[in-house]
Amino acid sequence: MRKLRSWNCSLCKSQSRRFQVLRCTLPILFIDAIINEGIIISIRSFDAVKETSQTL
Repeated sequence: MRKLRSWNCSLCKSQSRRFQVLRCTLPILFIDAIINEGIIISIRSFDAVKETSQTL
């Protein structure tokens, strides 16, 4: 989380569910992190070449 915050991420909260979608935009890397009540459920990181998904 400390690294994500240093990447100037924008936090969007869903009104229907208690899920928080954290999107980080970097010059090459994009990260979407789904957070439920402070617990990171899944992180998707992808660039122009490949896309990887990981569930924590």
